[in-house]
Formats: sequence, structure tokens, C-alpha cells
Amino acid sequence: MARRRSAAALLTTAALAGVAVLSGCTTSTAPPAPTASPSPSDSVAPPSMTESAGVPSVEPSTAPAVPPTPTRATPSGAPTQPATPAAARLDGLSGKAPTPAASIKLGSLTRTQGGTPGEYTESSPGGGFHWFGADGATVGCRTGTVCVGYDAAGNTVAVPDGKVRLVYGPDGKALGRFDSSGRPVGGGQPPMEQAVAATRVDVAGLVDAASRRVPFAGGVTGDPHLITAGGTRYSTQLLGQFVARANDPERMVQLSFVPLPNSGAVSIVSALGVRTGSQTIELGTDSLAALDGKTLPAPQPMIQQELANGAVLGRWQGNDQQTGYAVLLWPDGGSLVAIADPNLGMTVVTFLPQIQGQGGLFGTGRPSLPGATITPNLLDRSGNVRGVNEVVADWRARDQERLFAETPATASSTPAPVPTVPSKAAEFGQQQCERAGITASLDVSACSFDVGLTGDRGFLPGHVAMSTPVESTLAPAIGRRWTALTMTAELPAAQPVPELIDTDVQPRRPQYFTVPIRKPGPVGLEFVSGCRDNQPAHPPADAAAVRLFDAAGRAVTPRWPTCGQPTSAALPAGTYYLQIAAPAQGSAQQVRVEVQLP
Repeated sequence: MARRRSAAALLTTAALAGVAVLSGCTTSTAPPAPTASPSPSDSVAPPSMTESAGVPSVEPSTAPAVPPTPTRATPSGAPTQPATPAAARLDGLSGKAPTPAASIKLGSLTRTQGGTPGEYTESSPGGGFHWFGADGATVGCRTGTVCVGYDAAGNTVAVPDGKVRLVYGPDGKALGRFDSSGRPVGGGQPPMEQAVAATRVDVAGLVDAASRRVPFAGGVTGDPHLITAGGTRYSTQLLGQFVARANDPERMVQLSFVPLPNSGAVSIVSALGVRTGSQTIELGTDSLAALDGKTLPAPQPMIQQELANGAVLGRWQGNDQQTGYAVLLWPDGGSLVAIADPNLGMTVVTFLPQIQGQGGLFGTGRPSLPGATITPNLLDRSGNVRGVNEVVADWRARDQERLFAETPATASSTPAPVPTVPSKAAEFGQQQCERAGITASLDVSACSFDVGLTGDRGFLPGHVAMSTPVESTLAPAIGRRWTALTMTAELPAAQPVPELIDTDVQPRRPQYFTVPIRKPGPVGLEFVSGCRDNQPAHPPADAAAVRLFDAAGRAVTPRWPTCGQPTSAALPAGTYYLQIAAPAQGSAQQVRVEVQLP
């Protein structure tokens, strides 16, 4: 593919011949025809949010009934039309970690992270291997390529012999046999349960790990389009240096917004600053990096550096489009991926533990279960709900907290009126973004603006990288096969936890108890009955199980058997829910357990 044009050239011609995108003309645009966020002088919110009585109102995202096939977008934006189910083509079925990549030790596990946000692997000393895709797909391998996997649509793949991939639909129906390249292979196919069992993969452990992934914690790409930790989409044209993640004792994240080179019409992310422990890292669109003010060696082709607080910084050379990649990994499982394009700015995507009181442009995070108390996702420094540009301006980096060596320019917004994308250019952008696999309407709109305005498909990878993992979870069709794996679709009618829980639990009717933690620490359970010899660490799919969830419905412990004395890791103060599930089949089960709070 020919090298992309410079930013100056991009802003003088449109995606379609004869269509001037910076002429200031407005036409009736084909929906969705995105318009950029207004300047701060306009008391109007960006296109992805509207304001009512000063409170941002967010258009709900629309997700497809069946999640998209996990693919990586290419700069060409060419459509992907798989001839085989996505489950037969999952990257993790190779049983290998991505290269180049950064790696970090997490207890007994080694985590490896490449340049795709939300995609990583974990391996254990005994040879166990887990792969997690950005869209919620997951694979577990016992050895080599003897694996079991689930794609984002809920299809299952089993590879008992390490060669032929046996694929089954969400209902367990056989969909065919395929080789590693996705070509159909003749022959019979056993029932799904038999094929999965033949691999001897610890599927319960795989599903448990897939349902406890560190959550999406905010991202930014393009002319800056942002998504908060709670899924709120918004855009801004303010310029300067801003705090993206604040009040996290392990790290602070800052972003620099500047005008697109040779244009005053739109802006981009020009630099990233991260404080991790006592050290400060700066990354720019030229893929150069500095640690505590000293320029780091250029990666040739990849370089990894250990940081003082146990974190790891990995960087690697750009591709033929001069795009560079950097990954930060933390011992608590958190990660940050930065994709730097010298012409089109940076994409930054984070996956970090929820921290009480966290703030910044990446928002607060919020409980996502219907009926839960919703915490606004975008608050100013004082915790107030205000207009988008007011909140963004309030998070402008102050002198004493600034992570960048250079101070920002005096301008606070783009000086020129933000152009409207003409209808044909908007339609072109929408087509390219949808073909790249972007599905949520607000994400398509943001992507369409960038691609339609400039005619550059180089914006596609950044939008795909940010939008794909936002709401990615293990497919619901998989979750329904497991007791106590997830919370119900609605906030449960939970009972206050007594000193001793003594209850009968019916099959497929789990009970919930509210567990208030007033000070940080572990939660312990002491069942009246002990576990039998050789009790599996992770209960089988249809077995009795218990699990603790936070107020947002995220699992904070493994699935435990209803016996013994399991104990969680240290948990922040807050409200949690204990789910107790009986075996999926049979009669009610009596459960007697004491809950021990910090």
C-alpha cells in the first residue's frame, strides 16, 4: 500500500474526488453525519453527548446481537468475510504468545502483552497457557496446540489432537472440522462435551480467569474522541495538557492535545505522560520516549525496561506507516497501550483496577447493573457534574502535577471553526469504519468524522483498538453454562449478610447477600462442611459454587466450591454481593457459611 500523505496534504483534499472537506460548506449529511465538538465558547456539548440542565445526557451505545468477529483492522479497511466460524481462527489456538511483546511476572504466571489493547496471554510454569482476545474471546491450552476456546459470539472450539479444530455453536451443535488455516476438514465430530473433555484442558480455570479480567479504564484516539471507564463517549476541542487518570496511588496518566499539523481546524493527541511510582515516562508521536527527563534508546526492533515499582515498559519499532507501539504493564494486572502515528496522533487505551475516587478525563467508572446507583462517569475535580468542556478544562494539568517537560501553548482551543463533514465524505467514513468491524453507533460516528474529514483510513486502527474492548466480556452463551460465573442481568434482591448464612438454595435460583466492607482487607468464608479430598479448585460448570462481586457486577474472587475456608485478596472498602448457587440439576442444597469481614 502506498505511504499515507502528510497531514497537510490530508487536510487539503477529501476522501472522494472533488469533495472539499475544509471549505466550510454544509450539506445534508447521510446519517450518521458526525460533527465535531464545538469550541469552548459555545455552550454546547460535543456530538456524542448533549446537555440538559447542565447534566450530560449520553446516547446509549448500540451493540450487535452477535459480537463482531475478532479481527485486527488493517489500514485499508477492507471487509473481513470469514469462510469459517471465528472460533476456528482464534489467534490463541497457536499456543504461543504474540511477538514482539512485553512480559511481566504476576505471581506464578507470566503475562505477555503485544500492541493490541485488551489482548494478552498468561502462561504457568507447568505449561498451562491462556489467551485473552480484545473482544472477549478466550483460549486455554494444556500443552502445545491442544486447546479449548470460545469466540465472542459464544462458539466453542476444541482441538483434542492439537491439529483439527472442532467447532460448535452456542447451542452445542456441531459446525464443522477445520485445519489451522480455517479450511474445512472431512470426518465425523463427537458431541461438544466429549470433544472438550478429550483435551483435558482446565476449562473451569480458563472460564474463571476470563470472567475476572482487569476492566477497561478509558481511552482516546483521533480528533480527540474519548471513552470513559464507564463507557461514556465524548469529544473535545480544548488544547493543552490534561489529567486522564487521577487519584490512583499506583499511576497518573496525562495527555497533550495540539492542533493537527498545518491545520487549526481539528486537534490530536500529541504526547502521553505516565507517572508510575516515583518515575515519569513521556511518549510522543515520533515514538521517542523519555524516563525522568532522559531520552531512552530507540527500540531495535523491541526493547523492554523494568521500572522501580515493578512495572514494565515495552516499546517496539513502527511498521511501514511509521506507527510505533508502547506497552506499560503493572504488577496489579493493569496495562496501558499507546499507538503513536507521527501524522495522525496517538491512541491510548488503558485497563486498570477500579480505584475509589478515581477521576480525570477517563472518568470514574460506574456500576453497570440495572437498578444500581449510577455514579456519573465524567466529574470535575470536586466531584461535580458539569458541561463536558467545563469538566475537561477543570482537569487541565496544574504546574505542580504536570508530567511533561514542555509547557503547553497558550491557546486553549482550536482557533478555526470546526468543519462539518460533507455527506459523501461522511458516508465514505461510515462505510470504512463499519467494514473495519466497529459496531457501536457512537464509535462509528466518531470514526466516521476522522476518516470522512481527512480521507485517511489510517485512523481506523486507533478507533478499532479503542472501541473493541470497551464492553467485551465472555459471551453470555458461555456464561449461562456455569453456576455463579456472573451476576444476573438485574441487580439482585440481596439480603444483608448475617453472621451465619443458613439457607436452602434451589437449582438455577441463586441467592445474593449484601456484604459491606468498611475498611480494606480480605473477605473470608468458613463453611460448616470441609472440602473432600481432591476437590477441584474451580467447581465444574454445573456444580454448587459461591462468588463475590463488586457493586458494578464484576467478579472479585474465583468461583469457590461450597466447602472449606476460601479467602479473597484484599478488597477496597465498598459494597459487594455474595452469590450462592446450587447445582444446576437436582434438589435444593443447604448451605451454612460464616462470612468473615476485614
